[in-house]
Amino acid sequence: MGEINDKVMSSVLKHRFFKGLDCSQVEKVLSYCDAKSKSFDRGEVVLHMGDRLKFVTLILSGRLNVIQQTRDGTELIDLTLESGGMLGASFALARSEHYPRMVAAAEDSELVMLDLAKVRELVKKPEYRPMFENFYSFLVSALMSSFCKFSSVGCWEIGDKVLAYVERMADATGSREVRIPFRTSAEFAQYLGVNRCALSRSLSQLERKGELVHKRGLFVLPRR
Repeated sequence: MGEINDKVMSSVLKHRFFKGLDCSQVEKVLSYCDAKSKSFDRGEVVLHMGDRLKFVTLILSGRLNVIQQTRDGTELIDLTLESGGMLGASFALARSEHYPRMVAAAEDSELVMLDLAKVRELVKKPEYRPMFENFYSFLVSALMSSFCKFSSVGCWEIGDKVLAYVERMADATGSREVRIPFRTSAEFAQYLGVNRCALSRSLSQLERKGELVHKRGLFVLPRR
């Protein structure tokens, strides 16, 4: 892992985890928590399922997929964490330390890792209360993402899964134009737990029915 240079620091200061803190406070947090930067290539594993989680990880650029491995070896995407996101927020506030999923870089990613035990100490201090509040913001986002997934994968038909997911995203953003956090149809199929070719056919059927328009990750729903 590398040191925090000026370029990395510039991105760190913009990260949502440090919202409400000034530059000197952020520098103290990084120093106290032994912050290190690390780059991951697309497809590289960041965490294996069952690994002991030692760090709170800030995503400065790129994207991570949290992957569930089923008994038959199938890999399903549970959650996608994008630039500005965080891996390990719930573990900083709880006592569980063994991560229940595999995490892999969905694209080239730049991460900053903070010592988990030391982060736990800092968020208890009054002067770092904004960090504690920011944790909850990340937790709420993760819960909303989980709710969105459950409401989608619980549908029987693939077209219904797609519409449920896109409708939830539209409600969350307040826009009928939704850009999903998956770069390929294969990733979206992996998230929904369906066959990629079957997903493509369902998307074409939805377009013919006028229920949505999609192009390269952008979905447009008809006005209500």
